[in-house]
Amino acid sequence: MATPTFLGFYNGFPDQLGDEQHDLEIDTINLMLHTAAPTASWVADADVTNELSGTGYTTGGEALDNVTFGTTDTNKATLDSDGEVITAGAGGLTFSHWSLINATSDKLICYGTCDSGSNIVLAESESFTLNPDATNGWFRIGAGTIA
Repeated sequence: MATPTFLGFYNGFPDQLGDEQHDLEIDTINLMLHTAAPTASWVADADVTNELSGTGYTTGGEALDNVTFGTTDTNKATLDSDGEVITAGAGGLTFSHWSLINATSDKLICYGTCDSGSNIVLAESESFTLNPDATNGWFRIGAGTIA
């Protein structure tokens, strides 16, 4: 089990959020896994060049369960959800980074590392859980800070 490290928003996300292309309270948010660091200039799923592939992983990512986006402290909003369990199928899985993608609008949101950037190597039937940060969720914005 690991808490992912938030590295940043995809370059298009702030403008997309301002243009109401994301409704983080009701849109389907997927956790996508990568074999190397994502590129901040990616905008949509079609831009991704290093998404994980393998038995036990769904292309486009897994939908997060119990997603919430709302105010947790004065002037701060947090995107949170349950942790996501990844279980390798035949041949295993190796990944190091994650992204959140709005599956409803097909727009990328943010990205980070799974375990300090080290490869996570799962043998067949092994599982790994990514849990959002207990305080900051997947990300928290507001009051001049992004965490």
